[in-house]
This record gives sequence, structure tokens and C-alpha cells, in this order.
Amino acid sequence: MGISVDNVNEEMMMKENEMPKKRVYATIREDLVEWMDQEVEKLRFASRSHAIEYALAKLKEGKDRKEG
Repeated sequence: MGISVDNVNEEMMMKENEMPKKRVYATIREDLVEWMDQEVEKLRFASRSHAIEYALAKLKEGKDRKEG
């Protein structure tokens, strides 16, 4: 029995809504932007911002686990 991507996304969106946000700008490889757009179209992510924020949160979570 595992955690579904939908449940993870919902949990992250709830946490995201509690945190203040700051606008940032980034240059990203074209293939990653195309993949991200496809995932947004499939409704895995609400937006490009959501996809990037999710990826960064997962990266941070993995780092925190290693250090913890």
C-alpha cells in the first residue's frame, strides 16, 4: 500500500498555500519545460510553478532525510 501521486500533490498544495511565496525567474532546459508542460496538461501539476516547487520540495526532503 503506497501513497498516490494525487495525495502527495494535494498535501504539498495545502502546505504551499500556508507558506508565503516569492517570485523567481529561472532558465530551464527546453526538454524539461516540454515535459513539465505535458504534466500540467495531464493535470499532474496545476502550473509550471507548481511543478518546479514540487520538484524543489522533493529534492529538499531527500536532503533533509540524508542529513537527519
